[in-house]
Amino acid sequence: MNNWIKVNASLRTNPKLVTVASQLSVTCVTALGAICHVWMIADEHADENGLIKFMSAASLDALIGIEGLAKALESVGWLEDLGVSLVMPDYAQHNGSTGKTRAEAQKRKAKSRAKVTPVTKKRDAGHKRVIPDDIREREDSLLDKSKREVPAVSKSKAKGSVEEIETYCVEQGLPAGQGQLLVDKWEGSGWKVGGNSMKCWRSTIRNWKSRGYLPMSTARGPDRSAGQIQGDSTAAYVANQKQRQAESDARIAASTPEGEIF
Repeated sequence: MNNWIKVNASLRTNPKLVTVASQLSVTCVTALGAICHVWMIADEHADENGLIKFMSAASLDALIGIEGLAKALESVGWLEDLGVSLVMPDYAQHNGSTGKTRAEAQKRKAKSRAKVTPVTKKRDAGHKRVIPDDIREREDSLLDKSKREVPAVSKSKAKGSVEEIETYCVEQGLPAGQGQLLVDKWEGSGWKVGGNSMKCWRSTIRNWKSRGYLPMSTARGPDRSAGQIQGDSTAAYVANQKQRQAESDARIAASTPEGEIF
């Protein structure tokens, strides 16, 4: 991997950077240096998906020398804490090997365009592009389609109950206890991933598992299998039916005159 990171000039006035500086009670210059330091660490140790294994939030804070830095970065969507590992959201887009390749290609194209002589520009300006009607209609159709409003994500896909997520974790070969950990994490972040609203928790679980983010560590409580989850639901239903039958018998007994035989 190339020994450099991509940093936009607008980062120094980015509202997210200002928020991080405010949470840490430091200047924006200090926050900027800390964030660049974090990205340098990711450039050296993260995989192509931005996963930094075996580094916790506390370890990152100690390495940079600013307590609460990891939490502040997570609050603005620049970091995700998985317990014993950290993830840099959209890492491949910006500072992964593919992101750097795109940046270098854009730089080469900009230099190439700058070398075009005025004579060439004038000559090209005299040629008018002729577009066939069928191609123009297809381009207009695609443009109209892109402008259509994206339908809102249904809440049933975006959020799930602990039981649903536990069951799905078992179906994916994960401990059922991961369900409670995931719900706690997503509830704390407002059901957001990488600073964006979650579209489908099932696809998020599959994606995290394929990238090696799951299972998460520090599981809370014993894991339950799918059979145990189903058994709990059945037992609760039977107990409820017995209680309703007992209440019905009590009402019948109370309304029956003494001595009357059915």
